[in-house]
Amino acid sequence: IATCVGLSLSAATFAANIGVVDMQKIAQSPLGKKASVSLQKKFKPRQAAIVKLQQQYQKDFVSMQKNKSVMKASKLKDAQKELASQQKTLQAKESAFQQDIYTAQNKLMADFIAKSQTAAAVVAKDKHLQVVLPRKAVLYYTPDMDVTSAVMKEMK
Repeated sequence: IATCVGLSLSAATFAANIGVVDMQKIAQSPLGKKASVSLQKKFKPRQAAIVKLQQQYQKDFVSMQKNKSVMKASKLKDAQKELASQQKTLQAKESAFQQDIYTAQNKLMADFIAKSQTAAAVVAKDKHLQVVLPRKAVLYYTPDMDVTSAVMKEMK
């Protein structure tokens, strides 16, 4: 019986030293949204330029299709070359844009995670926690174990 009581006591003590953080809640907070808006603002001009190129390509393609029956062979060949060049340029710009967004998102996420880990460490020290786990890794926890608000406050 003493062994069972000892195990119960140590399990209860261990549970009291665990905190839980809802990372999704932090990501959806003004902190996370600010980062998302910043990223959108940074890439909006490039996205607009690509959309403009896409529209121009589409316009030129439709024009060529519409007029190709009355175009001279040399003019048609020139128009096809120009469209191929536009398409190649557009694909290169789209590819570079996607890669740059991917890189920026990964950096933003890494910075966000690093900042949340640092904040969680400060909160853990203040609350004498031995472990802070993400909410998605926990099947059940009591509300008093949730340190999300404290971590968010520390991140500001």
